[in-house]
Amino acid sequence: TVIGVHLMVASVSMSWIVGNLLAYMNSFFRFQCSPYCFDGDPQWIVNLYNALFGVGLFVFEYIRNTVGLWWTTLLAILVHTSSFFLCVWAVQVSVVAVCVLMGVFMAAAAGVIMNAGFAYIHIRAPQNAEVYMITVIASGPLLNVVQNQIITSFVNPLNLKPDVYQSPWASFSQSEILQRVPTVIAIVASIDLGFQLIGFLLDHATTKPEDGSLQTTASKDVYLEVSNQGRTNQRDCETEQIQFTLQEATRTAKFWSLWLYGASTGLCTVLLTSYYKQFGLVYIDNDRHLTLLGSAMPLLVGLSGMLLGALKKKDLVNIHDSLVLSLSLNSLTSAFWFFAAMLGEAVYMVLILLMTFSHSFIFFVMANGTMQEFGNAHFATIYSVAFSGRPIVSLFSAAYLTPLLDAVGWFWVFMSSSVLSSVALVFTVL
Repeated sequence: TVIGVHLMVASVSMSWIVGNLLAYMNSFFRFQCSPYCFDGDPQWIVNLYNALFGVGLFVFEYIRNTVGLWWTTLLAILVHTSSFFLCVWAVQVSVVAVCVLMGVFMAAAAGVIMNAGFAYIHIRAPQNAEVYMITVIASGPLLNVVQNQIITSFVNPLNLKPDVYQSPWASFSQSEILQRVPTVIAIVASIDLGFQLIGFLLDHATTKPEDGSLQTTASKDVYLEVSNQGRTNQRDCETEQIQFTLQEATRTAKFWSLWLYGASTGLCTVLLTSYYKQFGLVYIDNDRHLTLLGSAMPLLVGLSGMLLGALKKKDLVNIHDSLVLSLSLNSLTSAFWFFAAMLGEAVYMVLILLMTFSHSFIFFVMANGTMQEFGNAHFATIYSVAFSGRPIVSLFSAAYLTPLLDAVGWFWVFMSSSVLSSVALVFTVL
């Protein structure tokens, strides 16, 4: 059944809980960890995860062709789960160790599991693959809604306020909060393990589809099947169109518009998932409210993804308008992010949710935009290069965000995202 796929893929979604965890982990590193454990910048956890997740997506097909789908999925689950449980130890001894475990091993394994889920869907329910992929993508954020509530309810059940303000951070130093951080990591890892094992047992397959070979791309929205007769079946591409090579695509303005879109939203995603809570705590001393916001964000992403998929099937949305809307919202909300928290909890929540909504367009725009503009003959190659702006920005921003934050403060960190989105918007419109 496809139920198992949803459970298995949902368990590897970290994007919308890492910001909540990081707020507590940063405090733990500063006040509870061993004297030598603060040996790196925790910001690298998020940035490496965003970059290495794509690596897992890309290497899935090679691993699958080498050892088979069953072993590929099982090995990825073992790597993901063991790395997560090792973080219970690593968080107490080394920031660098946590960065490697979460940002490298867990991220790459999550990418493999994501594409393994797509493969199972195509095997089990090929006629409804497009619909199930949308619901699978939404399953992770929906699980994150529950996980965020579990994290804060366990770590800070009394809703204690941050009690240490060391510019630009607001931190918890209360021992009753900090001593629970390793345990809550174990709790979340146990939830993920349970979902993965149940999903794997429900959906493992020992045979390959008879009608062709499955080629997996980095796209979470599009899964392309090339039959043994050399014909391509892709629902989003029903009419004849010119097929671009990578070299031809990179000579067009539309390709670089997509690349800039991926880069600009990639930067804002890093800022949003890393800092929505850590910055919010500076002005909003209500941990439960910020956790509620952290739960609303993945819920909005999941529902928006389903809505976009439904509207696309009815041809009620197009790529250009979606791209312009997403970049416009991203630019405006990033520019006013610094001021929103000062205006109160409600204003801050509205702004963050608008920013989150703008990010829900990313995979819809990138995948469908690449297919419509450049055809499907070289889709995987063109898509991966167009999407490369996202991991590149993730790695680059890890090197400058913390120094920039220490030097000029939150306002200019957020404005860097607004400026990049504005550049991408101008390039797209012109």
